[in-house]
Amino acid sequence: MRFHLLFAFAPVACGDALPCEIRFVDLDADGFGDLFRPVEVCPGDVDDGLTPRGGDCDDTDPLVHPDAIEVCDTLRVDEDCDGDANADDDSAADVFVVFVDADGDGLGDRQAGPVRTCNLLAGHVFNDADCDDGDPFVGFGVAVLEGGYGCYQDADGDGYGATEPDSAAAQPGSDCDDFDARTFRHALESDLGDIDRNCDDLIIDEIREDFETGDLTEVVFPAFDPSRAYDISDTKGGGVASSGRYSMELPFFGNMNSHLLSLAHSCTTLTWSFDVHRGQDDPSTSDELRFEAVGSTIQRLVTVDGSGTDQAFRTLRGSNLNPALYSTTFFRWVVVGASPTERFYVDDVELACRGVDLDADGYGTNEDCDDLDPQQWSSCASCVDVDGDGYGQDCDLGPDCDDDDATVSPAAIDDLRDGSDVDCDGIDGPTLQDSFEAGIPDPNTWLTLFGGHSYAIDRAATGARSLLLTGGAAMSTPRDFSVCTDVEYSMQLARSAPAPSSKETFEISFWDGSAWVVAQTIPGTGAEDADFTALSGVLVGADHDAFELQLRALGTGAFSVDDVVVACGDGDGIPEPADCAPADPDIFPGQVDVDGDGIDSDCDGFDS
Repeated sequence: MRFHLLFAFAPVACGDALPCEIRFVDLDADGFGDLFRPVEVCPGDVDDGLTPRGGDCDDTDPLVHPDAIEVCDTLRVDEDCDGDANADDDSAADVFVVFVDADGDGLGDRQAGPVRTCNLLAGHVFNDADCDDGDPFVGFGVAVLEGGYGCYQDADGDGYGATEPDSAAAQPGSDCDDFDARTFRHALESDLGDIDRNCDDLIIDEIREDFETGDLTEVVFPAFDPSRAYDISDTKGGGVASSGRYSMELPFFGNMNSHLLSLAHSCTTLTWSFDVHRGQDDPSTSDELRFEAVGSTIQRLVTVDGSGTDQAFRTLRGSNLNPALYSTTFFRWVVVGASPTERFYVDDVELACRGVDLDADGYGTNEDCDDLDPQQWSSCASCVDVDGDGYGQDCDLGPDCDDDDATVSPAAIDDLRDGSDVDCDGIDGPTLQDSFEAGIPDPNTWLTLFGGHSYAIDRAATGARSLLLTGGAAMSTPRDFSVCTDVEYSMQLARSAPAPSSKETFEISFWDGSAWVVAQTIPGTGAEDADFTALSGVLVGADHDAFELQLRALGTGAFSVDDVVVACGDGDGIPEPADCAPADPDIFPGQVDVDGDGIDSDCDGFDS
């Protein structure tokens, strides 16, 4: 056997034999040899331990060669031999790409650009949705109800951007008071003559609806009649809308009713307007959409004849209706005709009637059945309230869990662990709960929601809604849990679309009095979950005197959260109402139940 170490790599002829070739010594047998140890191999030579490929920058490590995958490591090894290591190598497989979040709002600074790192960095997030990283209330997608994905300021968390934002980076929105969550473009007027709740420069009671919540159970159009037929039209699903994303779709014999108005004589002039679109299935001339006022009689205000498909919405409006003719009235849009495939679309509804709100219950004299009683506005004839606390059977404020005791109602404060559920939430003592069925941030539960967040419809563990966090977070209002020995939590979680990757996580954190402490982290998997998963535990070290909870999605993937409960516990990690024995840490769902010992240890209702 003959080898010739060379330092020139051109093929060499051995006499009259075939040309010799260059090989490289491959000590670590990874298929790549040391470029600086070339060997001439001629026909008949044995070439064991040699390879035709050079470029191995460490021929003693089989994991280092030009075809290796670059990974992060503490020694900064250049695995793929390209001269760069760890986060400096654009091909590194496990590098995090993050953005600085200086104002702590969960949104990364888009102008600062991405940061490549091998380790998660404090003060950094996985998105670049912040257009002003010095203001925690400004960012892309913050004002979720404005439509589109603009840069807005939403300091009060009502989903609408400020009309005059403090930040120069934010564009004007439609919220005329960005420090009052009760004031926004879509609000109902509710104050006595001095506050414009819906930012239209008028202090009047009215109905406005643009359907942008994408929901069928609106405040303005409550689902009190199950026989009604209508649906939401979504432009992202091929539907149409006059403005924003959604409109109301009225099919063959469909009808949409407003809530009842008690017009009486307080309303001298009522004005109305709405946008209408015929199509997309070409209503014929025999089809029509009727807009009517319904009371003791029916007055048709306008008729839209079917005559094909409109290219765009058009606005219809009118006034000088005499509301005094109707003691109780609702307005309806109804489709009649002979074409089963007909469709009409209604958007941007406005009904306005001048009036006052004498009892400050949010309903003016034109819609309040008793404008001197703040506890009732539509249930005067139906409410059965034995103890006089405003809650009872068929009452506006809702049901009462003990209608014989005026100190017990959903409005009571339950701040003691005394065996009594005085606030009717099913739990003894202070709680923090949300099932997200309201479809808007509950100011009694959440201090602020920021970053990417919305209320998912038809994606829920129970009910119809859940909270969808996409690079966003929810921070609770402070709670006094000082009467609790342990503070426990439970909630339902599902990975949703867009599916979070393995580098994206969902965090459950609590305030310990000086800093946020992560109690549980759930990673993404790159796929959506078919079902929700129950999470629970004990928040060890939480500040009981001023408890705060934070739910946060890190990254651009989506996590759906539902049925959040935080309450006093016994240390078993399962709070009420799931824990059937909240004072006994040996009894909880999932516990092994000994048959015949007289104890239902697993809370399934049976001793077995």
